[in-house]
Amino acid sequence: MGTKFSQRTKTLHIAVELMDRFFLDKRAQAEPMTSRQVQVVMNTCFLIASKYDEIDDQLVFINDVQKYIQKRGESVKPTYTEVVETER
Repeated sequence: MGTKFSQRTKTLHIAVELMDRFFLDKRAQAEPMTSRQVQVVMNTCFLIASKYDEIDDQLVFINDVQKYIQKRGESVKPTYTEVVETER
């Protein structure tokens, strides 16, 4: 996904670090996650990393990710609300 949206390598590293921190948090380990929840977390981490590290013309938005996932034909497409709630 990083290549598709022309994100820097550093942005992808930040996204992976955010995912690592999330999954190491005891609250995230309280109960098993579904594949949908994992997909939402991955996409949210990618979006947060993009906001944090990229310049304005390289920012990725929720609807961009949703369109990309839909084009790829993936069965799990996170909703806007799910991503916003996960960001909190």
